[in-house]
Amino acid sequence: MRGPDLGSRRGAGGTGALLGAIVSEIKLLEWGILESSVLAVCMMLFFIFLGSVLVYCFFFCRVPW
Repeated sequence: MRGPDLGSRRGAGGTGALLGAIVSEIKLLEWGILESSVLAVCMMLFFIFLGSVLVYCFFFCRVPW
């Protein structure tokens, strides 16, 4: 439990670091476990939805409105 664990976690990438920061922010707020996990799931679903919409708009630019 020395250098390799820390090094592998630091080299994981931007998304892992961002998710870790979000989770630590949620844990710093002293809510119950239920509310923080529900908020984390809602944020994850929102980011997945936003990412899929952006990918759809990027690849299929001719969207009929």
